[in-house]
Amino acid sequence: MIPDKDQQEAYLQLALTIFAAFCRVPDLASLDDIISKVPIILETLTDKPGQRITVECFECLLGIATASEKGFFALRETRAIPIIANHIYLFPDDSPSIEMAVKLMQFLLAKIPMEIEITEYTDDLASAVVAISRQFAIQQTSLKFDALLLISTLVASEYSVPIRNALQSSSRDPLWPTYVRIGIGTILQNRVVANKKHLALSLAKSMMEIFGEDWLIGPMNLPGDENTVPLDRCFLLVLETSKVEIAVLLNELAHFNFDTSSGVSSNLEDATIRQRDLANMYTLMENIIKLLSNACDKQGNCISESSMVKAMAALNESVGFIFNFLLDAKAHDLMKGDDLLASIRIVGRYLAESPSAYQKQFQELLPYIFSVTGESEERPFLSVQFSLPVLCQTTMECKGCNALVSCGGHKQVLQYFSRLVEYISQETVSTILLTCDIIMNILLKRDEMRVKVRAVDFLPVLPALAGWAAKGNDAMVIAMSSTISTLVLDLSSEGSLAQIPEFQTESLSKASELIIQCLELCQQAEKSETPADEQDLYDITVAGCARLMARYPSIRQAIRTSSWFQHFLQNQSSMEAIMGVTCNPCMQDLLRSIIG
Repeated sequence: MIPDKDQQEAYLQLALTIFAAFCRVPDLASLDDIISKVPIILETLTDKPGQRITVECFECLLGIATASEKGFFALRETRAIPIIANHIYLFPDDSPSIEMAVKLMQFLLAKIPMEIEITEYTDDLASAVVAISRQFAIQQTSLKFDALLLISTLVASEYSVPIRNALQSSSRDPLWPTYVRIGIGTILQNRVVANKKHLALSLAKSMMEIFGEDWLIGPMNLPGDENTVPLDRCFLLVLETSKVEIAVLLNELAHFNFDTSSGVSSNLEDATIRQRDLANMYTLMENIIKLLSNACDKQGNCISESSMVKAMAALNESVGFIFNFLLDAKAHDLMKGDDLLASIRIVGRYLAESPSAYQKQFQELLPYIFSVTGESEERPFLSVQFSLPVLCQTTMECKGCNALVSCGGHKQVLQYFSRLVEYISQETVSTILLTCDIIMNILLKRDEMRVKVRAVDFLPVLPALAGWAAKGNDAMVIAMSSTISTLVLDLSSEGSLAQIPEFQTESLSKASELIIQCLELCQQAEKSETPADEQDLYDITVAGCARLMARYPSIRQAIRTSSWFQHFLQNQSSMEAIMGVTCNPCMQDLLRSIIG
C-alpha cells in the first residue's frame, strides 16, 4: 500500500530531521555516505518548497559544506549556488531558513573563485542581492551583518561588474537600493566594531559607483513606516563616520610609517589593510565633495542648509587631518607611498572647490607634494596630476603664481605636460587642457608677479606643444598650443635664445608653423557668423605675435612668405586696402608689424 501525500510529507520531514541531526556532527557530516546525498537534498529543496522541509535541507547542506573539503566540492559540483540564490529571493521575510541560506551562500562564495561563479550565475546572484537587501534593512539581529557581508561580496568585489550591470538593467524590486541605504544608515548610527563600519562604508562607495553620488540622498523609511526621516540622513551619517575613520586610520598609518621605535612598522599586513580602508574613505569623501558641488549648482536640492554647513565643516576638518599627516611625512622625509599619493589627490580635489581653504598650508607643502611618488612610480607624476585642479584655481591670482614659480613647481607642471602629450587619449584631453590653463595663467601674469618668469624654464615645452597640435589637428588644440608658444617666445628674443646651448632652432621653425596655422584659423573665424569658442586664444596669439615681429626675424620671415600672408597682399595695392581685409585691431597691428 502506497502512503498518501500527507504521509509521504511526514516521512520525508522525519527523514530530513534525523539526517540533519547527523549533519550537525562534523565527523558524521564528512562521511561519504552523507556527502553522497547532496544531490537528493538539492532536488528536495527544489521540488518540495515547504517551510519546515526547507529549514532542514539548508541545515543539512550547511553542515556538509562546512565539515570537509569533500562536502564543499560536492555542493560546488552540483551547482548549488543558483538554487540557494533562487530560494533566498523567494523566501518570505519571516522565513527561518534565510539565515542559514545566507551563511551557506557566503561560505561557498568565500571558497570558490569569484570570477567563475559570478560569470556563471550572474542573474541568480543579482536576484539574491535584491532579496538580501530587504533583510539587510529590516533585520535587527546578527543576520543584518551576515547580509552586509554577502551583499558586499557580491556588489563590492573586483569581479562584481556583471552583477552590477544586471542590477542596473534589472526589473526586480526597485526598492532594493533604498533597503541598502537604510541598512547602512542603521549600522552607522549604532555602536558597532570598526571593521563592520568599514564594510558598510565600502558598500556605500560601491552603491555610489552603481547609481551615482545622488544615491546617498534618499528615503530612509521602509514601506509603511510613517516616521519622518530627513532625506540627507544617510549622507550625514556616511560623512561623519568617514571623518572619524579617516582621523583614526591616518593616526594608525602615521605610527606604522613614522614610529620605528615601537616596532609597529614591521607589521606590513596591518599597514596594507589600513591603506586599503583609507583609500575607501577617500573615495567616499571625493564622492561627497562632488555631490556637494553639484548640489550647489542645482535648485531645489534635497540637502538642507544646516546639513550643508555640517558637511562643509566635516570636510574641512578631514582635510586638516590629511594636511597634518602630510606634514608628518615631510618631517620624516617620507616621499614614497600610495597613501601619500591618495592624500594629495583628495586635498587637491577639495581645494579645487574651496581654493581659499588651507591656502597657506598648501603653498608651503607644494615642494614636498611635487616630490611624492607612488609605490610603482620612479619619479613624480601623479602627485602633479592630482594637484592640477587646485593649481588651476590658485594661479588665477598672482599670489598663487608666485608660490608655484618660487618653489620651481612650474617646471614640474611643464615636464608633466610634456610626458602627458606623448600618449594622448580621450581620457587625458581634459587634464592636458587643465595643465595648459595653469601655464597660461603664469605667462599672462608674468608682469605682475614678484618672482621672475624665465624663458629658459619654458623652452622645453615648445616641441611638446608642436607635437600635440600635430597629433590633434583640432582648432582648440592648435589655438591653445600657439597661444602658449607665443607667450613663451614673448619672454625673450631670437638673439637671446641663440645664446642658450640647449635651445634647438628647430623649435622656432615649428613654433612658426603653429602660429601661422592659428592665424589662418583666426581669419576663418572672423568670416564666420558664429563666434569661435577659441576667439580669446586667437586674440592672445595675434597680439603676442605682433610683439614678436621686431625680436624674431625668422618668425617674421616665415609669416611673410606663408600662403596665409600672401592672401592679404593679393590684389591689394595699398596699406589701407590691406588693413581693410580685417576688422580685428590686433590683426591689423600684426599686419603692420610684418609689412613695416
